[in-house]
Amino acid sequence: MRDWRGIRAEIGDRVFYMTADGARKPKLHEAWVEEVGETHVRVRQTASPFGEMIGNDHEVRWLHRPEDFVVVKGHGFI
Repeated sequence: MRDWRGIRAEIGDRVFYMTADGARKPKLHEAWVEEVGETHVRVRQTASPFGEMIGNDHEVRWLHRPEDFVVVKGHGFI
């Protein structure tokens, strides 16, 4: 699956996505891609690019729409 810019997500890529609901302010999340399909990307917030778990929040999230995330490849983008 590709993000809104057309960059294809691959396992180990760093991605950023936003969450918002009626009770909380929008929040930016950093995550690592664990699985990629044609219509979805599975990310884990607390994993390193190599799947190593860090921290206490092991949330897994499925991103289904290209406009929901931005893929970051390489160094020095952020």
